[in-house]
Amino acid sequence: MVNMINFIAVTRYKQFQECTAYELNELRAIIINGWPDTKQETPHAIRMYWTNVTKSLYQTV
Repeated sequence: MVNMINFIAVTRYKQFQECTAYELNELRAIIINGWPDTKQETPHAIRMYWTNVTKSLYQTV
């Protein structure tokens, strides 16, 4: 039973790592290439950051 729990924990951890890496790669690409004009054009994986970007843009203007 303990081995099964450990296997599930390791599997979930690997999934978390993969999802995080994908999200960070998407975010990196957007930062380098520039943010889209609308939230709908932003890749789904990083839309949660859209509000922060628009807040930052308005604060620097």
